[in-house]
Amino acid sequence: MMKLRNTLDLFLLLKAKYTKAAKSIKRHESVYWKEMLAVLSFAMNHPAKYFSAEDMQRLKKVSMPLILIIIAFVP
Repeated sequence: MMKLRNTLDLFLLLKAKYTKAAKSIKRHESVYWKEMLAVLSFAMNHPAKYFSAEDMQRLKKVSMPLILIIIAFVP
């Protein structure tokens, strides 16, 4: 997912995200997978301090960058 985001033109990506967000607001429906990532991020905040070193590295390198970008788009 991050490779795809890094190869696309940022303005085209923003336009696509804006269009999708406008449709979801108009329909009064949320984008399910984005909300699930936001809930996952919230749920992992407390137990993350008990993760092993390998799990913490994986969380910081793989999951958190994507989750942070997605949370920025959650209306």
